[in-house]
Amino acid sequence: PSQSIGGIIAAAGGRLYDGFQEGILRALSPATGADLWQRTTAGPVSIITPGPRVIYVDAASSPDTIYAIQP
Repeated sequence: PSQSIGGIIAAAGGRLYDGFQEGILRALSPATGADLWQRTTAGPVSIITPGPRVIYVDAASSPDTIYAIQP
């Protein structure tokens, strides 16, 4: 994959969440670094906020859109 966007990473529920430049949020295994799943956004991920049931994501090129992604 492309490079991760520096500093945009969150940990919750036994997973690491990382935003990538091509507009993808990935859930990674903290033990192995394996890609568990990925979701596409409208642009580079600028904010990741884990909630109790969803992961909130803001894409830098879409300032009026916040995604609520179910893991």
